[in-house]
Amino acid sequence: EFRRVLFRSSGLCMVENRDKRNVPPELQDAAAKAESAFRRWLSGYVCKNLGRTARERLASIRADEKLRHLIELYPAIESCEKSVFFMTTDKFYMNNSTIVEPSYSFLDSDITKGALVFLDEFDACKDAILNHQIEEAAKNAVGNVFGLIKKIGDSFDSPMTEDFFAGEPESNGHNAAYVYQEIKKKFHDEAREKRLNVTFKYRGEQDAPKSFIFKDTDHITILEQKKSDGKFLALDESKPTLNYIYKADVKDGKKATLNGALMTAQGDIEFFARGIAIAARDLMAHAHDVQHRDLSVTDAVHTCLERFDLSEQEIEYFMPIVLSDFTRKKRKAEGSMSPEFYERGFSFNSMADQDASYLETKIKSVSLSSTPESYLCALASQAYVVGLSATATLRSSTGNFDLSYLQSKLGEAFYRPTPEDKARMAAQIAKQMK
Repeated sequence: EFRRVLFRSSGLCMVENRDKRNVPPELQDAAAKAESAFRRWLSGYVCKNLGRTARERLASIRADEKLRHLIELYPAIESCEKSVFFMTTDKFYMNNSTIVEPSYSFLDSDITKGALVFLDEFDACKDAILNHQIEEAAKNAVGNVFGLIKKIGDSFDSPMTEDFFAGEPESNGHNAAYVYQEIKKKFHDEAREKRLNVTFKYRGEQDAPKSFIFKDTDHITILEQKKSDGKFLALDESKPTLNYIYKADVKDGKKATLNGALMTAQGDIEFFARGIAIAARDLMAHAHDVQHRDLSVTDAVHTCLERFDLSEQEIEYFMPIVLSDFTRKKRKAEGSMSPEFYERGFSFNSMADQDASYLETKIKSVSLSSTPESYLCALASQAYVVGLSATATLRSSTGNFDLSYLQSKLGEAFYRPTPEDKARMAAQIAKQMK
């Protein structure tokens, strides 16, 4: 299997070196999928059979003549022995897969604690990070927000879920048993009272342009590709198991609204994410104290989410939302945009009517729960980050990091070189260049 993957990869590399335009996209995708599958299999084999720690597994690979070539193929295998890393921003942001240990994020790893991180072309790093965050958000979109609320509520009927969170709830709310009780109350009981677990159906022309709801710090509704002045999306709650969505005039007075239901649903989702973060911390502490093993933040969060009968895509939707709870730095912040936007991101919701689900209108949600600013702030809270760029201080909320926000969040840890600093560094460089 290894030789077949290596042969295909080598053939692809030779073709790419000659003329990348001649490489069919299908071939590139096939090679990437084959290599990814092989890497996962290899990592599982190495971790299971070649030792208990990354260093033991590395020593086993070096000692086996048949396996030594893996170090040349995957240089990251030696990461546990390295202290200096050179890589692109893309690779730094993505999980580091070393084969000899489970993949990990540099942000969650001890490698970056107290480390010195240089970001060349500092302002361009924002674009690289943002592109990854957008791709992750689009890939992990939830196809039905209210269906997700119902699914989490229904999972409390499973004994497996209750057994996992068994124990005496702590009064301060900092253990998994307390989290279980609070989430059950909100999703199993309150969701039924607030009619979030019923079917939603848009009552209007099937072929008309659909309505979109965009949410960050405010809610903006757009109907039929134009701003909905004088109109809003109301809910007819007269049916026991059905909420009809329809257009209503503002002058008609107060009614139950789709915005209101979505705000409640988004609040419940954030509540669920915070609860999972608490449960994950409890699980990590248990693994360390009882089993004497260090469980990564990512693995702990994934384990807790699995208890709620969620699909893999739904788990991936929640992962960045929960992980942001571990990296969010608590400090009053200022910037050219609302601090809440940088720290909580935004969500975009759209309605979809399909013949395959003729009796239900699904509310799709894409959630960008993190931003380049919040990522950099989390990194700078545990590492010494040096940004190198001639244009990093130009004021631009789209092209550059918002330095005002970073400074207000990091406080005294944020430092701009003074003219004296720059003169001293220029003199030192000139001296070394002689």
